[in-house]
Amino acid sequence: MHKINVLLVEQDSEWKRHIETRLQAEPDLCVIGSVHAYLDAIAMARMLDIDVILLEAIGGEQTAWTNAIFEIASLGKTQMIMVAAAAIEEWICEAFVYGVSNYLLKAHTESLVEAIRAAYAHQSAIHYIAAGVVRQELARLKRREWQRQLTESEQAILRLIDSGRTHAQIMNELSIAESTMKTHVNRILRKLKVPSSKEAARQAKMKGIV
Repeated sequence: MHKINVLLVEQDSEWKRHIETRLQAEPDLCVIGSVHAYLDAIAMARMLDIDVILLEAIGGEQTAWTNAIFEIASLGKTQMIMVAAAAIEEWICEAFVYGVSNYLLKAHTESLVEAIRAAYAHQSAIHYIAAGVVRQELARLKRREWQRQLTESEQAILRLIDSGRTHAQIMNELSIAESTMKTHVNRILRKLKVPSSKEAARQAKMKGIV
C-alpha cells in the first residue's frame, strides 16, 4: 500500500502532537516531518516527495503563507490544506486563489483524515465553511461583473423602474429628454437580453445590480 506522505507546517506544538498521533494511526498516512517556518515548508516541498501539506494560517503572517502556497503550488506535485483557528473570509479566498485544495478549522479535526485522502486523490470536496465563503465571493464577483455592464445612468433608471416609476416620471426626475430615455432603455434591454424595461428591472434586482 502506498502511504500518503504528509508534512505539517504548524507552530502550535500541542495541536501538532495531537494531529501527528491522529494521522500516524491511519495505515495509509505517514507524517514525514513538521516545520515551523513557511520558508522551511517550501524547501521541504522542493527536496522531498510530499503528497499533502497541512499548512497553518497564522495571523500577521499572511504574506508569508500566501507566498508559501504560491511557491509550493508552482511545483505541481503537492496538494495543500490550510488549517486555521478561524474562518476568516479574506484568508479563505486568498488561500484558494493561491492554490490550496481545502481550508479546515482546527476545531474540525474529525474531517482532516478524509480531507487528506481526498486532496491526494485530487477529489477534494471543500469543507462546508470554506465553501460558503467561496460561494459568497463568487456571487459578489458575478454581481460586480453584471454591474460593470451597465453605466451609472442605466443603473439609476433601472432602480426607478423597479420602484414603479413610469418612463415619463423618470424623464422628469432625471431631467433627460425622451430620446435619451429611449437610448438608455434600448441599451439596457440589449445588455440584459430582455424584451421589456420591467423585465430588465426584475432581472437587475435578481442579480443584485439594483
